[in-house]
Amino acid sequence: MTPQELLAELVVDDGLAPAELTEVLVRELARLNPHGEGNPPPVFRLDGIVVRSAWTMGQDRATLGLALGLPDGRELRGVGFGLGARRPATGAQVSLAARPVFNEYRGTRSLELQVLDLREEGA
Repeated sequence: MTPQELLAELVVDDGLAPAELTEVLVRELARLNPHGEGNPPPVFRLDGIVVRSAWTMGQDRATLGLALGLPDGRELRGVGFGLGARRPATGAQVSLAARPVFNEYRGTRSLELQVLDLREEGA
């Protein structure tokens, strides 16, 4: 086997316009639960996202934290487990493969992206 054949394949289910990224969408996607081996959660591609800031987290710095600017002016948080080494530059425009999810922290619920992969646009 070649090294390329050993890489895991990420299946993207559909593209998602940033304007479609809403709490209503996340609630609708939750209706597809339960997820498991035969029913994985959907993965969406989002283009034209600007990295406002990026940082690494965790003891081994393997988790990537992102403040993302959407084309419609909203800002959203993203988290990429295992993507810390792929930290993009502030101001970079990226395409993401991600799952929109709710994050609940200290009683506050917010929309967030679970980033599975990212690529700087034009690269």
